[in-house]
Amino acid sequence: FLGTAFRLGLFLDAIGEGVLTKYTQCEALRSILYDPHYTLENLKEIIFLSKYTEEGHNANPLLAIIVEKFLARVPQDFDHELAFCILALVIDLAIAYQLYHLAKECNKHETAHMVWEEDMENVMHPLIHPIPPNKQNLFGVRFADDEKTFPTLFAASALPSLCAMVYSFNPSTILASASGTPSVQGVLTLLLVSTLVQSVKGNASLAALYLGLLCHVDIYNIVFLIPCAVLWKHHYEFKSVELKPKRPTSFFFLFCFLFWFICVNAAALVVFGWSWKTLIESYDITKNFKDLAPNLGMDWYLFINTFTQYRDYFVFVCSGFIFIFCLPLLIRFYYYPMEMVIMLQLLRAIFNPHPTLQDAAFAFGLMSIARRTLARMGITSMICLLALPVPIVLYLVDHGLWLVSGSGNANYMFFQCLAYNLFLGVIVLDFMSSTLRRDKALQLTDKNEKEREAAESADKTKEE
Repeated sequence: FLGTAFRLGLFLDAIGEGVLTKYTQCEALRSILYDPHYTLENLKEIIFLSKYTEEGHNANPLLAIIVEKFLARVPQDFDHELAFCILALVIDLAIAYQLYHLAKECNKHETAHMVWEEDMENVMHPLIHPIPPNKQNLFGVRFADDEKTFPTLFAASALPSLCAMVYSFNPSTILASASGTPSVQGVLTLLLVSTLVQSVKGNASLAALYLGLLCHVDIYNIVFLIPCAVLWKHHYEFKSVELKPKRPTSFFFLFCFLFWFICVNAAALVVFGWSWKTLIESYDITKNFKDLAPNLGMDWYLFINTFTQYRDYFVFVCSGFIFIFCLPLLIRFYYYPMEMVIMLQLLRAIFNPHPTLQDAAFAFGLMSIARRTLARMGITSMICLLALPVPIVLYLVDHGLWLVSGSGNANYMFFQCLAYNLFLGVIVLDFMSSTLRRDKALQLTDKNEKEREAAESADKTKEE
């Protein structure tokens, strides 16, 4: 409720063009909060071009059509920008609610691997136990009975509220949703978190529908397909132990996704009458790298310094870089699908052509669910997290020095982007290594338990 109050206060100030408006709607802040492809100005341009030309553009048919239908239903005497700002605010609140729902479902639907992990933690050696003595005030003595000891920040009952608060209290999400800039980029985050919720609940059809819509809006989100399928499979397995011979595989989720993805594209072609050329170009993953404005990423600086003859090569490399991580992460973290989703979201916050602060804020909200991995993370990640505002603030200052007053240059901004992405990179590497240590500790404990049981069995045999 406090996060909602902050948003409403800032939103009313933006509507009335109050004292904060000139700061919250400045170009420097817009470049780090919004992806320009999802602003009202860009979407109106797309709708206009689609009526008078068959040329492709940097958008997708379905989103442009939905926005056009939405604007058509807005009364003529009602400001379109105000309607979009209200919609962005509602979407952001829905994201916070879905994060709360996601953490709640994760606590309620335990997988077989999670039950086994709790059993291993009960007999795990203190040196490799996930909760060291200096973190017991945060995580309790044991994850299984943290409610029985004393209230902690990461207690199971507090996780839903904590997950929603990490997102809703983040200054970047408050500014992005309530600063008065009309944008619907929050739709992508809402679709992704809705996919995760339905995957955990075991609803493959609805989860695949959300993911199909998400991939139609931005094909880069196809990286979440396999992790979501594994997430659904793990939770579905636990609920169908008695039906083990009839237990479905991840291919059922993939089939559902393929069905809805085809339906969405068929609707764009048949119902809305878009051409094949426009539809195909909407899935061109290199298009977002061809006209980059300065942002928190590093690709824009690379391309303003790249010779024309090498530009296509670097566009191809940068656009496909994130897909390199998919297979290794799947192989190594198969039993940790939620952690895999968090890793991919953090990587997207680094390698996106138009990264925004909302991408990182959403990843941090998801990280609060993976408390067994967080307990193993070191102080370095906390230092990097607290240091993130420094390059962000300096980026805003250097943006004005270079593009407004002309007294600076692109190097000023790039160094801040480099520091920002370096801090995120350290956090994601620490998260990966902590998940690895978690898995190794479990495997070692399981091995020791099997050896102990074998030794006890041998001793009993000798006694008999």
